[in-house]
Amino acid sequence: MSQHLSSTRSSRALFASIVMMVMMILFLSTQSSLAITPVGPRISNLKNSWTIGNSSPNTLVEFEMFLDLTCPDCATHFQSITKPLVQYYFNNGTSGNQDKVVFSLHLMPLPMHIAGFYSAQTYSIVSKFSKADRNVCWKFLDLFFSNQSPASNANLKNMNQAQIFNLIYATYVQPLGLISYEQYLSEMNSQSSFAQAASMFGYATSRGLYGTPFFFVNGVNVFNGYDFTAADWISMIDGIIKSN
Repeated sequence: MSQHLSSTRSSRALFASIVMMVMMILFLSTQSSLAITPVGPRISNLKNSWTIGNSSPNTLVEFEMFLDLTCPDCATHFQSITKPLVQYYFNNGTSGNQDKVVFSLHLMPLPMHIAGFYSAQTYSIVSKFSKADRNVCWKFLDLFFSNQSPASNANLKNMNQAQIFNLIYATYVQPLGLISYEQYLSEMNSQSSFAQAASMFGYATSRGLYGTPFFFVNGVNVFNGYDFTAADWISMIDGIIKSN
C-alpha cells in the first residue's frame, strides 16, 4: 500500500512539474524581448564561401549555390548559370539591382570525387593567402570549373596523394602567382586547411544537402533549380525584387 501511495505522489509531482514547465514556456513565448532570432553568421559572412554583393537593409534576395569543384554537373552550371548571373547583376550593371541581391557560392566536397576534398582545401588556402580577395578566389573557381578534367576521377585513379597535390598546384594554384609549391604542401598537410574543408561539408549537410549542385533563394531550397536556365533565375530574382 505504501509503495502504491509513493508511486502516486511521484506521478502527481511529475505532472505538476510538467504543467509548471509548460506554463513557463507559454509565458516566455509572449515576451517580445525574448523573440527567437537566427543564430550564426549571415550567409554573406561565411568564411569559406565566395560572395558578391553587400548585405544591407536594401537586400531583398540572397541567392546561394552549393557546388563541388570536381563535380561535372557543377562545372556545367557554373558556366551556364553562375557566370551569367554574376555578369547580369554585378559586372555590368544591366539589372540595376546590385544593392538588392547577394550571391554566395558554397563548396560541398563530395566523397565520391577523389579530389573533391583536396580541391576544397585548396580553395581555403587560396582564400587565406589572398586575404579572401574576391577576384583572386573567382579566378581560382573559374580555372577549376573551366578545366576540370585534370582533377577527374578518371585522371587521378592511379595517382598517389603527392602526385595529386602536385597536379592541383600546377594546374590551378600556380597560375595565380600566390604561393610557392612548398607553402602549398605545408598548408595542405596542416590541420587548419583540413578543418576548413570539413566545415564546408558540414555546413552543406547542416542545410540538408546530400549532393551538388543545389540552389537556395532566401534560405529556401529550390528543388527544381537544377533544371533552371539563367533566364529562369533572373525572372525569379527580378520578380521577388519587383514584388517588394
